[in-house]
Amino acid sequence: MRACLVVGAVLLVAVGAAAQETPAYKVSDNPFQDDLPFAVGQPVQLLVEVAGVRFRAFTLSPRGEVKEGASVSCDLQLDGSNQGERKVEVSGVLLLEDEQGKGIERIPLEPFKVKAGRDFAETLRVTAQGATLLAARRVYVFLELK
Repeated sequence: MRACLVVGAVLLVAVGAAAQETPAYKVSDNPFQDDLPFAVGQPVQLLVEVAGVRFRAFTLSPRGEVKEGASVSCDLQLDGSNQGERKVEVSGVLLLEDEQGKGIERIPLEPFKVKAGRDFAETLRVTAQGATLLAARRVYVFLELK
């Protein structure tokens, strides 16, 4: 009897832990649009599902030194998974904003394809102004599936 209780308790803990490992994704219309806190080099959690494609997070990281008055080459890492049954094309735009939410630079994202039933970690090369990267505190995210 005691062994059954122990096994039952272990199963409850294991099921609870497994449920916590999968983050909750909010469902969004296509295109997805949201305004979020932002810091250069730090992941921005999206946790959104658009037409079967889950977007976990993105990170915008400079490839070199960030100097005011200079263009900076950056890597944009976008992570997620296509839960759907067909290949989709993802395109988008990031609008970097200052502390007051004023748009200071628009960064278009090159479209890329995501195969059905696959995870993805897409790295896109983008360019931003150093002054923008230093001042940006928020980001308006626009992602569209075709």
